[in-house]
Amino acid sequence: MSRAFATKAKAITHIHGTHNQTVKHLVKLREKKAYRSEQRSALVQGKQTILELLDRNITMRSIGMTVANSGDQAEIDQTKFPAERYFICDINNTQRILGTASRPSGSEMFAEAIQPNISFPEKPDKLVVFNRITDPGNLGTLIRTARALGWSAAVLTDNTCDLTNDKTLRASKAASIDYPYKIIPSSHLSSVLRAMNMTPVIADTLPLDMVPRAPSHTVTLWNKTQRSMMKVLPRRVALVLSSEHHGPKNLENEDVRVSIPMHGEVESLNVASAGSILLYQLNSMLSN
Repeated sequence: MSRAFATKAKAITHIHGTHNQTVKHLVKLREKKAYRSEQRSALVQGKQTILELLDRNITMRSIGMTVANSGDQAEIDQTKFPAERYFICDINNTQRILGTASRPSGSEMFAEAIQPNISFPEKPDKLVVFNRITDPGNLGTLIRTARALGWSAAVLTDNTCDLTNDKTLRASKAASIDYPYKIIPSSHLSSVLRAMNMTPVIADTLPLDMVPRAPSHTVTLWNKTQRSMMKVLPRRVALVLSSEHHGPKNLENEDVRVSIPMHGEVESLNVASAGSILLYQLNSMLSN
């Protein structure tokens, strides 16, 4: 754990009124992708999330603490939660800043976290590809799962939602703020992955005529053109996860597919559930 220690307590500013410039700035930071890019920062919520980011040496530009009523006092442990500046505001302003439907608690903490400069690895041994995933909750869940399982970087195609979207950050517990990634057009996905010496493995629905041949206890690797099962997973895998509504796009010529066996009346899983299973199962296959 590496954390800066305050040598002198900084003043805590009281924020009043909905037209306060700090409130406007934080609302804009939450709502506007271009503004987040310009400011190189993002809005994060929750004491535990902020602590995790501080443990990863991510700097807090500001930390805000909620009080039940305007004019109430609050203490912020500036040694435990180092930041460039501090402020407190009432529940109404916190709700406006965070954009949540439910009212925050009287001790809710949030922060403006500076986005670090993260390098994309030169030769990743495995990648996860988010192909046109537009639901930020699903994307956030997948990023936190991928990081937990050792998938060290991602490729995003166009129309995939932003990693610093407030809902993505919330679902990932801010794991997305410093996750290495690059963005490429979906039309170039196959060629870019091949140039990186990665083999695309496409998460897809198993054709009905192949279901009787598929194992029921593990994921199924198959070849699309040959309509045959595969026993060996290629090395240097790029697992491609797509929106369940649209499926894989611009990947028609890629043969290696992976599917999850379904039982009973369940026909499909959402991409967060399916992707989490596949990330774990492919890890096991790669280790054998």
